[in-house]
Amino acid sequence: MSRIVDLTATLGDPRIPVVPTFPTVSLERFHVHEINGRSNTRISMPIHVATHVDAPYHFDPDGITVDELPLEKVMGKAVRLDLRKVARANTAITVDQVQAAAKAGKIDLKGKIAITHSGWAEKALFQPNFYTENPFLAEEASHWLVAQGIKALALDHPIEKAAKPGTIASPGDSPNHRYFLKHGIPLIENLVNLETFADLEFEMMAMPLKIFHCDGAPARVIAILNG
Repeated sequence: MSRIVDLTATLGDPRIPVVPTFPTVSLERFHVHEINGRSNTRISMPIHVATHVDAPYHFDPDGITVDELPLEKVMGKAVRLDLRKVARANTAITVDQVQAAAKAGKIDLKGKIAITHSGWAEKALFQPNFYTENPFLAEEASHWLVAQGIKALALDHPIEKAAKPGTIASPGDSPNHRYFLKHGIPLIENLVNLETFADLEFEMMAMPLKIFHCDGAPARVIAILNG
């Protein structure tokens, strides 16, 4: 019988930090049981917070939006690259380290969802340094992963160098985002609970909300394990 593991951070949990330049998530109850006999809630949020999917349009003006994203791109066989022994705060995860993780697990990445598992979410998801002291992918590692023919990349850590407070988004920044997305490879960001099972290969589903012409969306992500 299959076992389901939820890889999704809880959207709106006030302990989860956002990118330093982003607004925070706000939940407002505009109907409450005591007065209205029901609960209804309005949410205000940046799209790229907690567990979410980046569509190519996020950084590529010619890329598809999240409502156009084929679901086949974000579901299917996933392969975990276990980088927990080498990932360090404020340090790039190198192409050699990614290659070694793939080799150690005898993993074929072509046509699959690759997961870079650094252990950072387990350590820092609820800490203010999640986006300011994180491990990140070296650009050469991103180029190698794209060359392997992966269909999506999932991560439990920010993909770029740690963000500095006051940084202004500008053309040419975020090279890893740009490289994957211009190649039509969506990103599934901020996974949790990868440390709760040992499987290196498993089925995964990342279901983003279908938001009209948007650059990404919150997603419910699950691992489907055998036995």
